[in-house]
Amino acid sequence: MSTPPNLSKALRKLSQSYLVDLDPKEHAQHLLKEEGRSFIILHAATVEGVIEHQLRQAFDHLGASEIDTLLGADGPLHSFANKTRIAFAIKLIDFETRQRIDLIRMARNAAAHSLKPLSFATDEIVRVTVEISPEDVRELVRKLPEDSLKETFGLICTCLLGCIAGTRQMSDISDMIRRRAAADGIVS
Repeated sequence: MSTPPNLSKALRKLSQSYLVDLDPKEHAQHLLKEEGRSFIILHAATVEGVIEHQLRQAFDHLGASEIDTLLGADGPLHSFANKTRIAFAIKLIDFETRQRIDLIRMARNAAAHSLKPLSFATDEIVRVTVEISPEDVRELVRKLPEDSLKETFGLICTCLLGCIAGTRQMSDISDMIRRRAAADGIVS
């Protein structure tokens, strides 16, 4: 059985949708409805999409065709890891942001490829969420119940979008995490 050419092309186009083409409020509501595994994959895809957008802007002088060659399916910057490496190399992101993004990417890979059940109760996912948190709230994050941990992972990914775009700092999220923990009866 061969794949109909129009279906193959339509699926490629669907997978190449850009974050900037989405309604932010609608996208956020969509993400909140997702469960652990898909929540991780979609948040990672969102982070990757913002990195790609920033790289496209940084490479604007090259022209659309050359940028598509670099970022396209056969290009050297097609992978999430390579996009992150180059974003760091050209100073779009700092070292701590790169480390957080690398952990999110690894969690995404685990979520996409693990045949075992995976959620925000899974030890490795708890550990990733703690590690990507600002240092001053990691102990609080470690104590959060599963639903709040999921929410915290999403908040951190959202904050990272601003860090990548240069409009936020990770310290912006510490107070939000403290409020989330307090709502769960967890105090430092």
